Amino acid sequence: MSIESCDFSSILVTLNECCDLARRCLEISYSGKLLMQSDLDVVIAKFNSHVNNLSGIYAVGILSRGFSIVVSRLGLGAWKEDMRFYIRDLLTSMKIGDTDMKRQALDNLYLAVGDDERYVKLVVEIGDIVYVLVEFLDSSDMGIQEHASKILSLISGFDLYKGFLVKAGIIRNLIRVLESGSDLGKEKADKCLYKLTVNANNARSVSAYGGVTAL
Repeated sequence: MSIESCDFSSILVTLNECCDLARRCLEISYSGKLLMQSDLDVVIAKFNSHVNNLSGIYAVGILSRGFSIVVSRLGLGAWKEDMRFYIRDLLTSMKIGDTDMKRQALDNLYLAVGDDERYVKLVVEIGDIVYVLVEFLDSSDMGIQEHASKILSLISGFDLYKGFLVKAGIIRNLIRVLESGSDLGKEKADKCLYKLTVNANNARSVSAYGGVTAL
């Protein structure tokens, strides 16, 4: 299985066909139910083929660090849209990359957030990345867990974003790190909880999840 075996342009063609079928359904402009059902069956078969090809590509490791296109880290004073693109690229690696790619993406994100506060705002604006970081706190890979703890500890230092972190479920997962994480993970989780619990409501959330015992 090679990446050439998956024609990405054909995926776009299938998506366009699907949009056209949806439009015709809404406008009731198709030529009979049987023809529409036949067209739908064809599109479903194409999607199944695309999924199988993509699954094969992933299985042989093409979506790994050796095959990835790495976006260079931006310097200070970079344009906001370039920064946003960089963050989204890191998010993609965190979502679909192998363990090494996830660790590298987390390391780059930690450096970015630590060097330029504008990245903190972008991370929260994009939103998905915060939920991924919170999920990584529950990772069985200690390296991923530690990196996520470090980044979230930095973000939790900004009062404006504490509420968003709590809504993302960070308190429950931080307590799990305190209970069973690595020494570094526990240290960062402890600092993160300390910053969050300055707010009385957040402190009550820690108590509700049994965090007092863990602390």
